[in-house]
Amino acid sequence: MTCFGDMLGDELTKEIQAVLPECLTPVSDNADAQAQHLQHSAHSSGNVQQLLEKLVDGDSGVRWEATKALGQLATKDDALVVSGLLGRIADPSRLVRNDAVEALVQVSVRGNSAVVASLLELLSHETWYVREAAARTLGRATTKGDVRATKGLVRVLKDQRDEVVQSSLGSLGMIARRGDPKVVDALLEQLGSGGSWVTKSATASALAQVAEFGEERVVSALLEKLNEPHEEVRRAAMAALPHLADASDRHLIDLLIDTLACTSSIPDARAAAASLLGKVVGDAHGPGRGISTIVVSALLMHARNAAENWLVRRACIDALTQIVPKGQVDIVHGLLPLVHDQDTGVRQAAIEAFTLLAPRGHEDIVCALLPILDGSGGSDDERLPFMRKAAVEALGAVAEVGDARVVQVVLKTLNDPSDGVREAAGEALKRVSEAGDDAVLEALLSELMQDEG
Repeated sequence: MTCFGDMLGDELTKEIQAVLPECLTPVSDNADAQAQHLQHSAHSSGNVQQLLEKLVDGDSGVRWEATKALGQLATKDDALVVSGLLGRIADPSRLVRNDAVEALVQVSVRGNSAVVASLLELLSHETWYVREAAARTLGRATTKGDVRATKGLVRVLKDQRDEVVQSSLGSLGMIARRGDPKVVDALLEQLGSGGSWVTKSATASALAQVAEFGEERVVSALLEKLNEPHEEVRRAAMAALPHLADASDRHLIDLLIDTLACTSSIPDARAAAASLLGKVVGDAHGPGRGISTIVVSALLMHARNAAENWLVRRACIDALTQIVPKGQVDIVHGLLPLVHDQDTGVRQAAIEAFTLLAPRGHEDIVCALLPILDGSGGSDDERLPFMRKAAVEALGAVAEVGDARVVQVVLKTLNDPSDGVREAAGEALKRVSEAGDDAVLEALLSELMQDEG
């Protein structure tokens, strides 16, 4: 007759046995009372011996409370306390393990050689969750650039459990010396070796913390991840690249422009390339100078292409707002037709761009925006509150102060059914109405009385 353990397999049976103590051992009903008693006792006597004894109690709730109390009350670098907490890193209860990590960080000095040595030894423990807790603790207990810890964490990047690898990646990002070639090599290998999307994302984040600025092989590897099917991996690569990409590298800029233009790439990757162009070039060069002119031309071309994917177009418009200086009329004119684009997302992005880029008093923009609010346009935008809000905000930034047409339309918008639109209208009136305008004051007072009512 086949037993249940044989049916499950040895590895799964071990994991269930590891979790069972935590599931089956209830936290004592009087755990809070026990914790208060333990803390009071420690305060009154100054002796943590009884707390240390509770660390090995058969009740996981008691161990948990004792662990927390030691983290709050023990003297810094007390050898007995440190030893006791290290022992709890292997506790079968997840709650105890997690608080043991926190307590150990509290009571030990960063770089304590005994703590580091013990944690490194635990990286080879037979139980995966012990290796994970040890890897996670090393990042907070070790000094920056510690060679022993770095080697140990690199070694467990080969661990069979994703949880262990992810904790190691997080710790490497915290303690590895920037530019360490062995760590960068290991991270690049990890990035290219597959694994879960969580692991890939953690690897990209670690590279942002460890690789040297402008390191071409790292930038290239992260750029490849813009084509990853999982959104979180793409986001992690996008977040890492601005920390590493050198905008003076013409090859990088050309590569991003090529990625933007590559129709065989997924739309998300092309949109990411546009966003990176805005971030990298905008931060490094400032608006309107040198290499940014080439980038602006590429972004505007894709934004205006009606056959282009809407996500790519919107990303291009958003990127332009990071590169182009306010008042650059040729770019504003280039975006103006997009107010009437068939895609709602493109229209919204264009209107929001006017708020940031258009000079005050630009009549063409005012004439394009008023129909969205006064009902004369006959478009669906009049029924979309986010479009009305964007139009009101843009008018507040672009219209001339005292423009009677704009003031009247915005005054009517104070009665809009959308709270967001009404709030935007109130702010816009502050910008476009003249001081002492009786009609504006009366409308604002009426709105205030309605709100109070």
